[in-house]
Amino acid sequence: CLSGAEQLFFAERWGSLFISNDALTLTKVLRISRSINEASLVNYLWKGRSQTGQTLFSGIGHIPIGCVLKWKGEGNVTVENQKLSSVKELNPTQEISRSTSIALLKESLLANVQNHDQFGVLLSGGVDSSLLTAIAVELGFKPTCYTLQFENQLGLNEGVYAKKVTKRFGLPQRFVEVDVPTADEILNDLLSSFLPRSAPVSISNAALARAVKADGIET
Repeated sequence: CLSGAEQLFFAERWGSLFISNDALTLTKVLRISRSINEASLVNYLWKGRSQTGQTLFSGIGHIPIGCVLKWKGEGNVTVENQKLSSVKELNPTQEISRSTSIALLKESLLANVQNHDQFGVLLSGGVDSSLLTAIAVELGFKPTCYTLQFENQLGLNEGVYAKKVTKRFGLPQRFVEVDVPTADEILNDLLSSFLPRSAPVSISNAALARAVKADGIET
């Protein structure tokens, strides 16, 4: 069992567990090829982070700050969040904050959406985009909803959740498929741009933006 105040990386080799604060050091010392962990890459593009306990390199694991690694022999390793010793209750003014937030969202939609018939929402099926969709419908909009769709074998699609939202409100939905070749193509475009791209979900956003632009939709 191992935890620390800084993020660490690990790899299993020759029946032993090796730890370092630098992933590249592990690849060099242990002679691990720098092959891409495709499932973790898709998770990074989708959620902005690699899968828990993994990195974008196959064979290299990650122990984030606040997590513990449990190793019980080769092939039996897990990375888990540490349980907090105490958790503060939410501020009792949260209801006021929520009401204020919704009011601001409504104000922003009404001020920025010019064409009610050509309006779209990037809908993942999560809380944020689902709330925005519900507010838009309440205001009289009928937005087209755009949802990312990854290859089925990766098991990372949120389409089922997004579809429940569009079905609930009777809204049109378009699934935008992104595979590894498409992501690679978009990445090349982003890297050649003179504008900085610091957001980890730039590729996902770019894929959605392409589809929206092709349809002549306002977001």
